[in-house]
Amino acid sequence: MFHVVSKILFVLTTPIVWIFILFIAAVTVKNTKRKKYFLIAGFATFYLFSNSFVFDEIVGAWEPEMNTVSIHEKYDLAIVLGGYSDFAPGVKQVNFGATADRLNAVLPLYESGQVKRILLSGGAGNLYDFNGAEAEYITEYLKSIGVKSKHIIVEPKSRNTYQNAVEAKRIIDSLGIESNVLLITSTTHMKRSSACFDKQLIKYDEYRVDGLTGERKFYLDHLFIPNAETLFKWNIIIHEWLGLISYKIAGYI
Repeated sequence: MFHVVSKILFVLTTPIVWIFILFIAAVTVKNTKRKKYFLIAGFATFYLFSNSFVFDEIVGAWEPEMNTVSIHEKYDLAIVLGGYSDFAPGVKQVNFGATADRLNAVLPLYESGQVKRILLSGGAGNLYDFNGAEAEYITEYLKSIGVKSKHIIVEPKSRNTYQNAVEAKRIIDSLGIESNVLLITSTTHMKRSSACFDKQLIKYDEYRVDGLTGERKFYLDHLFIPNAETLFKWNIIIHEWLGLISYKIAGYI
């Protein structure tokens, strides 16, 4: 139930939905003054949330920085949190999304021997489980590119970050691992992830990848021109902010 409610709440709190509602209101209301108000509000909301400079300034103050893993560190287990891909069963093809760096980051570490085993944590993240658990089809993908089956641990049950942590704790305890664990996820997702893993008393190092912001830019297009990608990025940030609030209320963190 929590999973369903959180998905619905996320849809209703995305900027593109707000903009759509404001423009629909501008078209449907008969009062000329209100029509003008909704139209201005719609354009203002669109410009604000599609402005890359505004996004970087606000989100950059909140988002943790990306980091690297020391070449001297060795890890018994790397936990890769899901939510970075989809599967097309008709052609048996994995479609990677914007957060695929979560998976990409672990591969060089595995190949160099810094990571012994990879825990793929993630079931079906959407409301309609048509394509199976992400951890299962990514396992097949990893095997196809040379990762040994004995080095892959599949956790296909979790559907959110809290469940990722709970299931990871169960697996870590069953393996008898007390330290030398690496947690890999996107920078924006790490605050919620680390809070959940701390709640489960898991000892780990963070590997933050896929940052949404970087150095401050003063290019003309970055300062003034609306950007569709920036509008999409706000969905990611608002999702995380809502996640932190709802997890706190639910006692997950």
